[in-house]
Amino acid sequence: PATTNHLFIRTKNAAGHWSIANEKTFVVAITNDPAYVTAAGAPQNIIAAEYFINTDPGPGNGTAIAVTAATNISDLNTIINTSTLQPSTTNQLFIRTKNAEGHWSIANAKQFVVSITNDPAYSNAAPASLNIVQAEYFIDTDPGVGNATPVGITASGEISNAAATIHTSTLGNGQHHLFLRTKNAEGYWSISNVKMFITGTVVPLHLISFEASNKLKMVSLLWKTENEINTSSFSVERSEDGIHFYSIGSKAAYNTSGTHHYQFDDTQPLNGVSFYRLKQIDIDLSFSYSDILPIARTGADKGFAVSPNPAIDIISVVFTASNRQRNLRLLHSNGTLLKTIMVPAGSKNIQLNVAGYAKGIYMLSLEDGAIRTVQKLMKQ
Repeated sequence: PATTNHLFIRTKNAAGHWSIANEKTFVVAITNDPAYVTAAGAPQNIIAAEYFINTDPGPGNGTAIAVTAATNISDLNTIINTSTLQPSTTNQLFIRTKNAEGHWSIANAKQFVVSITNDPAYSNAAPASLNIVQAEYFIDTDPGVGNATPVGITASGEISNAAATIHTSTLGNGQHHLFLRTKNAEGYWSISNVKMFITGTVVPLHLISFEASNKLKMVSLLWKTENEINTSSFSVERSEDGIHFYSIGSKAAYNTSGTHHYQFDDTQPLNGVSFYRLKQIDIDLSFSYSDILPIARTGADKGFAVSPNPAIDIISVVFTASNRQRNLRLLHSNGTLLKTIMVPAGSKNIQLNVAGYAKGIYMLSLEDGAIRTVQKLMKQ
């Protein structure tokens, strides 16, 4: 009872990888403690305060801070004794308060660095333009200030976009933490900045194939991969115009070497032309996209489908399969031929720029031997 503790929560994804743990501090109340039934009046509810450094001696056993009973205490000055701490070390200061019922609050923490004993306040400081004189990094375990791997820098008051080679050859596969700190002209080291990263034998995922096909009441998407290392999942995205995509589902990755096959069925496909792509997401949340696949759900019996329609500039024309060469013609509504495009045998789609044409009604005509199919196009 009446102890300060830390609660950690983490999650695991479908690939079997655990997240970094999230932390929350809490205090265990005294067993069967009544809910403030004997509370003092609000004006005197905070009656005591104390602090401790690094290690909690238990509520009531910290160093006392003189306070005047009140419901809100701010701008309170106190002296913190750091004489027993080692110079140039990073420490944690904790402060908590007690109410009139005898219950202690959760401790608030603040990190600080102890400077060298009797150090003058920058009396021997270098000019501001040269105040940062050294930098170093370490991975996972701190060897102590000044003992980590040096990073070459030019003395300056501010350093940004500095490049350095980080050696990871001795690390095992998995999650690690990179720490970086700097030293000023007076010899004091900063608090370390930290960044998480993942190591492993990373071979870029190879998307061998990605195909879309019409089935009864659905569009079936099939893809095949190899070298899935550090791969988390695949998000299936769909678009009506080939530009603005949104996710319609996902598949967890196998995340192993070898060849893998996936299938995703869009059971609520759009009418007309749809566009599909894969978003390949890695464990570190980086991602890349596959090529875009267009597919037509209506107009297949007419030989082709057009999207968008009405159109402003670029249109996509998606064809049903044919082993013969065909011609696609763009005509004005009065019958004037404006453009002829040869469609190679086996071609599934082409793009046509109509931005240069005036607003109005046009006709697209697909000629397959003696068969001629016509669809209307509205230009905005």
